[in-house]
Amino acid sequence: MMTIRSGVLMAHVYPPLARIGTAGRLVTADGVQTPVRRAASLDAQDDIARAGGRPTTMFVRARARLLALLSVALLAYPLAGCGTAPESPPFGPSAAVTASPTSSAPPSSAPPSSMSPTPAPRTSSAGPVVHVVPAAPPKNPEVLPKPKPAPLPADPRHLPGAPPGSRGVVYLTFDDGPSTFTPEILRILTRTHSTATFFQLGVNQRLYPDLVGAVRAQGSSIGNHTYDHRDLTMMSNAGVRSELKRGPKGSKCARPPYGATTPRVRQLINGMGMTQMLWSNDTSDWSRPGSRVIYLRAAGPQIGNGSVVLMHDGGGPRAQTVAALPKIIAELQRRGYLIRKLPGC
Repeated sequence: MMTIRSGVLMAHVYPPLARIGTAGRLVTADGVQTPVRRAASLDAQDDIARAGGRPTTMFVRARARLLALLSVALLAYPLAGCGTAPESPPFGPSAAVTASPTSSAPPSSAPPSSMSPTPAPRTSSAGPVVHVVPAAPPKNPEVLPKPKPAPLPADPRHLPGAPPGSRGVVYLTFDDGPSTFTPEILRILTRTHSTATFFQLGVNQRLYPDLVGAVRAQGSSIGNHTYDHRDLTMMSNAGVRSELKRGPKGSKCARPPYGATTPRVRQLINGMGMTQMLWSNDTSDWSRPGSRVIYLRAAGPQIGNGSVVLMHDGGGPRAQTVAALPKIIAELQRRGYLIRKLPGC
């Protein structure tokens, strides 16, 4: 059987060919008719008729047409876009790059935009450019400035006057302990025959229970600084009582965290059998300004009889406070002051 498709002869040719019958049969010279599929065009029938029993010429002509079609297809393939640079860049006109394989110019240092891992975003004149500002990191509670305290409140148990033979008494206080810095502070106080008041947190007492007894054994006193250093002015009455109740046990005085207090807070403190104690001089040693700055703030000319000096033995690294303490006590003693714990605590 023989098939003629689109003017191309694709079959085994049975010689000698004469014509295509009207019934769609191939009629050979000996009169045998063979069924064939009809050609897709009249040109294919004309080719067979012109062949006149010469199948070789017909095959050559069909092969030539096939090769011509393949050549046209191969020539049209690059024109369809394969192997050529796109007419428009993928990220706008500014990203277009023209490259020539035969150009002798040095390549640009910037990579083509189509190969860039982070293409430039589209810009639009329809609206203003919005810049996203990253969120600020959380503040470190160790370096938050404490509110400026109110003047030292009046108390029924007034601080005593200057002992005989001295110019007066300076009261050193340490907040936020106990911590690993507390033992060294106790040793310094012992060497200088001094005492102080430690306003401790209940949560830290649970971490260092031995230092609670060590403070009292040295002769110093412990004040209530609540359980975990929360602002009492922002809490309900029940919340304030809970903070103080879970703070140091057996304390007779209390210091609200940050020095933040109100008449309501003070009344609640008094209602639990304690006296509110703030300070008159803040060294701001919590910000670690340097041992010399701490020394000048705790032993400068502004310090006098009855001064209550605020420092810290907890809440963060307190090496600067420990380094400044011997010089502070030495200077105050040289000026005739005694270093003592707060009375009534």
